Amino acid sequence: GRAVEQAMPGQRVGVNLRHLKPGQLARGDVLAPPQALRPTQLLDAELRLLPGQDAQQLHGRTLQLLVGTREVSAVPRVLHEHAGQVLVQLRCAS
Repeated sequence: GRAVEQAMPGQRVGVNLRHLKPGQLARGDVLAPPQALRPTQLLDAELRLLPGQDAQQLHGRTLQLLVGTREVSAVPRVLHEHAGQVLVQLRCAS
């Protein structure tokens, strides 16, 4: 390998994190400068329904959300529906 100053999302890199103990990082974690990102459990998303599906069937169900290499459970709350497009707010498990 070679030393680089910056890596782009999706690139494989090796990083020396001296002050972390084993288990403090998990697959899918993001490296960023302090205060650059704020953790959240709420995400707004737009979904497209399959023909014959009802948006109210989504409300309160537990879904599996895949973000990068991380998989989390999320419970949607339907905010708006129009012509097969559904705006939901996802409450993700921590």
